[in-house]
Amino acid sequence: MPPTTDSSDPTQRDPHHAVFDHEDALARMDGDGDMLREVLQMFLQDSPNMLARIDAALASGDALQLERAAHGLKGASATISANAVTEMAVQVERAAKGGRVEEARLIVPALQHALRRLVVVLDRIQHAA
Repeated sequence: MPPTTDSSDPTQRDPHHAVFDHEDALARMDGDGDMLREVLQMFLQDSPNMLARIDAALASGDALQLERAAHGLKGASATISANAVTEMAVQVERAAKGGRVEEARLIVPALQHALRRLVVVLDRIQHAA
């Protein structure tokens, strides 16, 4: 599924805000489609827990735990070339690192939205395989 510039394509609206860049993700796996499918499946299984850790850190106001949780999601999403989720996780991580939990709280809805969009795309890819 190569990136496109068609705005109706949910996998990518532009190169910097892609929900999922399949070509880049495949390249990260050295072209191994089976490995990519496994990594995507792990992400789909782990992402609810990653988001739950962010929610728990926000609920407790714990900036350090929020930074760590956002960092984990950032790394996982970057590994699969999920640029929109990665970008939002970076913003949450930076705010938390600066002790700005309330600022992070304002970013999290956009992160949740990006993650929901990503899960829909990855589910489609996994079921097409």
